[in-house]
Parts: sequence; C-alpha cells; structure tokens
Amino acid sequence: MAAIAKAPLTMCYAVALLAQGMPTAASIGVQAREHEYRDTRHYNASRTSAITQASTGSYSLRLPGSTTGSYAVSSGYSFPSGTAGDFSVEGWIKVTHAGRYMFSYASSSNNNCMLVSSSVGTYGSWVHWAMNVASNRVITHYINGVENSGPRYSSSYCGQSGTLMLAQDQDCVGGCLDANQAPEMWIDSIRVYQGTLSSTEISQLASQSMCLTRGAWTNWAMSDAADLGKDYGSGSQDLSLVGSVTSDAGVTSCAAAATPTPAGGASAVGDPHLQNIHGERFDLMKAGIHVLINIPRGVSAESALLRVQADALRLGGHCADMYFQKLNVTGSWAEAKQAGGYHYSVSQREAKTPEWVAFGKVELKAVHGRTNSGIIYLNMYVKHLGRAGFAVGGLLGEDDHEDASTAPDACAQRLALTVMKGTSSEATASEATASV
Repeated sequence: MAAIAKAPLTMCYAVALLAQGMPTAASIGVQAREHEYRDTRHYNASRTSAITQASTGSYSLRLPGSTTGSYAVSSGYSFPSGTAGDFSVEGWIKVTHAGRYMFSYASSSNNNCMLVSSSVGTYGSWVHWAMNVASNRVITHYINGVENSGPRYSSSYCGQSGTLMLAQDQDCVGGCLDANQAPEMWIDSIRVYQGTLSSTEISQLASQSMCLTRGAWTNWAMSDAADLGKDYGSGSQDLSLVGSVTSDAGVTSCAAAATPTPAGGASAVGDPHLQNIHGERFDLMKAGIHVLINIPRGVSAESALLRVQADALRLGGHCADMYFQKLNVTGSWAEAKQAGGYHYSVSQREAKTPEWVAFGKVELKAVHGRTNSGIIYLNMYVKHLGRAGFAVGGLLGEDDHEDASTAPDACAQRLALTVMKGTSSEATASEATASV
C-alpha cells in the first residue's frame, strides 16, 4: 500500500565500446588459444572499468503519465553497494506535475524503500536531478546543482533488495500502480555511481561542463534510439520499457564526448573524435589504415583473437574531417563466426536493421552514416569490451596514440588558421569512442 502521508495529488568514427556481455560458442582451437593468452597475459579489468557512454541530445524517453500502463522498470535492480548506502544517482529530467512520483524503488517488505517525488520546482523544462545516498542511507536531493528538499519523499534508503521503476509509484514490488501518481516525464539520462557525488561534481554535471563523472555502475544514456533502455555501466542492468514509452528530443549534447559540443557544431580542432578505454580523448589526424582493437594486446594479426582495422580517409574540406570507409574484423573469434571474418565498406548496401555480432564476449555492429554534404562513412558500435578477458591493444585500447593524433605539418598550419577564423568542420564527422 502507498504510504498515507503522501502529498495530495495536485515528472563522428562512431564506435562506442562498452562493458559486459555473454560469451558465444567458439571452436576448440579458439578456446585453446584463449587459455594460452590468459595464462601468459593476465588482464587487469579494474584498470579499464572507469569510462561509460555519454548521452546524446538527440534522444530521450517520454513517458505519458496519468496511466498505469507506461513506465520503465529494472526488475531486481541492485545498487553498487548492494543493500548498503554510499551511492548516488543523477540525470536529466522534465516533468509537468508536482506531487507525483518519478523514481520508485520497492522491496518485498517496504514498497517505499526509496521514493522520489516529482516536486522539482520547475515544470515543463529540463532540470538536472542528483540524489546522494550516504553511508548511513540518508538521502539528499539536488536540482540544477543546488540542494533541494522538493523531490524527497523517502528520507532514507531502506537497505533492501527490490525493483526500480521510473515514472510510477510501486505500492507492491513491480506493480499496484496508481495513474494519479504517474507524472508525464521525459528522461535524457540516468546514472548511478558508487559513492556520493561532491558538490563540485554535482555543479559541473548540472552546468554540463562535465557530462560524466567517474565510472558509472548504471548508465542509462538513452544514446541509441534502437535500444534506449540499454545500461552502458558496469552493473549491466537494462531498463524494460513498458507501454507507450516513446523517444523524443533530449537536452544534453555530450554525444560520445565527456565535454559539451561547442555551439554551432564541431570545431576543426579540439573535438574528441576518439576516446580510448582509459578515457583519453584525441583526434585521429592521419589518413590510412589504423588498428582500433587488437586482442590480446601486442600479438600479430595472425595470432589475434579479435582485430579491428579501419581505413580512414580525409574527405571534407578540413584536416579534421576524417571518415571510416572500410572496417575489417578478423581474428580467431571472427573466423569462428564466419570464414574470412567480417568486412564492411561504404560501397556495400546498408542493412535496414544492422545486427549485433558477438565475438567471444565482445559485440560489434556496423552502421552507415552520412554527413549533411552527402559524404558516406561507417560507424561501428562495440560493447562489452571490458569483459574481453585480455589486455586490449589498438588505438581504442592501451596502445599509444601520439603519432596517429599528430597532424602533418601542412595540416597543423591549416588547423591553426581555421581556429583563428572560427570555421567549423562537418558536425557529423565519424567518431570512435572506447568505454568499458
């Protein structure tokens, strides 16, 4: 039952490399090679577990409110510290009603284990919401970087396992909903972190001077229109979207970068076109064939379990306008799926619905892209890289990127001139981002 004390009812190489996943069947020969590498090259997963996918202003979830039939839910959701406190939640939301309930965590013995009101103070406009749950389980809320008691219904976390639901109030685990308690609500992103956020981190997140802080346990980034409930965090707990949950325009514009996009589009320099598994962002400034991923790190192409190579060409009018025209996926894992591996080119017909392909515990999907001026390029999305089980080489792994990110002399001069003139390159240039 709902608590009696509730208020009256008056919430541009695009490669995203992410963590977790399930292994696929491979040949005995591949398994033997994996065993050999594990014996000789121990993989330190903790070293590469800090980076997560950022959100994009193109997408958000929209939940209609005033109905029990539409919501987002993660059944049996577990916080990073289990039933203990010392964690935080933050994201971008827009609600139209006060006094309803936008975030509900219910356990079998406490349906209000953690309940958050939609009374955020600003309605019909985007706000940044943050919630700190201290080690003693006491809850503090922040709206747009400032402490705010409006969203507080539960003053503390009950410390029990349960189910998490957005845009509804559970009066029993996973159900017993009331349409009058469901706000019309938009969600651009929701992230859960181990440990509480500092006031500085909250202010930076609210001002969008920072789009991610530390490695997220849960990261519902809403960055892929085909999979808006995907959790890109290390906890790997997806949202199920029920009923009339639709996509809409979002508010954040981080794309795959951890810094805001400059007004007017991507500039000729300074855009983090590549981001490796350590979170280092850099531009690929040299055309040619580049190894993006090599597993295990340091082995030859013939001995690799997984190797991704990209052919990058400079096709725009700016030195930074680099685009993938071909992508080759080879190695024992690829051979086990398809003889000769997988080869993608802009000249190939684009699949209507590109599919994920699993290689061991790593999954890849190739997607065509097109700039405003008609340049066709390739995007490749890669997830679960952090559970590959081996050290990861390549530009998006642990290999050095200084040479590949150093512009030729002629280009360096042109880029400097471009910055002085304020000219920008294509806003839809290819992008490569690694996270675990």
